[in-house]
Amino acid sequence: MTYVGATPTTGDFKKLDSITTSSATTFNLRQNSVAVYPQSANHCIVSLNGVIQAPVDAFTIVNDTIVFASSLASSDVINFILVLGNVNDIGTVSDDTVSTAKLQANSVTAAKLNTALLTGHTDIGANIADADLFLIDDGAGGTLRKTAASRLKTYAAPSLTPDNLQYFIMGSNATMSSGAATTITGWGSTELTADLLYNCGTQYVSHSSGVFSFSTEGYYHVAFRCSGSTAGTTDSSGYINITTNNSAYSDAVDVNFSKSTGAGFNFYMDGIFKITDTSNHKLTTSIYAATNNVEVAGNTTRQRTYIRFQRLGTAAWVI
Repeated sequence: MTYVGATPTTGDFKKLDSITTSSATTFNLRQNSVAVYPQSANHCIVSLNGVIQAPVDAFTIVNDTIVFASSLASSDVINFILVLGNVNDIGTVSDDTVSTAKLQANSVTAAKLNTALLTGHTDIGANIADADLFLIDDGAGGTLRKTAASRLKTYAAPSLTPDNLQYFIMGSNATMSSGAATTITGWGSTELTADLLYNCGTQYVSHSSGVFSFSTEGYYHVAFRCSGSTAGTTDSSGYINITTNNSAYSDAVDVNFSKSTGAGFNFYMDGIFKITDTSNHKLTTSIYAATNNVEVAGNTTRQRTYIRFQRLGTAAWVI
């Protein structure tokens, strides 16, 4: 609603300044010399000569003045005038009186939060512990929930977390015929425990007839080391081959080596492979002997020719 003059301070009880009477009916209403506009005569308690006056009958209110029904004399004493605010509203509430239950849901907005709520507290003064708590907006839906610091480690940890090593070893020599690429099939023991050579962690790879299969998706570091000898002068190549359809293979990594008659050779190659389809993504190794047979060295008591697999982490990791 609109008001003539200032809007009253609702629920605010004002004791007005003393008034010096005279032969008049109308007097100004002031508090600390500032004009006061009561809502109505019924919002005022007036004591004249020690007697409470009846609103409307004994006086009325016109804007910021009180008008008595009959003229006063200079000898009359207005003991006090107490002005009440709009009694329908609570006005300015007292300190420490509003409880949590009185606040409407979502009534406290970000604009009303003091930044010191977050920045004004004492520093933790120590490393963050698993039991420490954080506030998060759950699903960006505006719902605040707490979470332990231990969960942050799981969320923020890198997806590449290698925890495994797996070897396949050639247990005996194998001949690669000249003029063709021959798949190496003689893979055997994965550990030489007598020499303290062990696999580590979960074993994700299996082998059958020269074909290596993966039980779990992920990034795999594959290292192939080959040792052997040639039957004559040769210019040969070693390969790591892959298939994406469990059928047709192509070389993914290769190395060339040239040797004179009866000379030994060693080569190493590696690559990181992303395996997403464990049914169709597979791997083999092979050697192409150009002009003379090549013999791949194997041994059951030491690593001479081996292939090593290490799962680095999930294939969902974004590079």
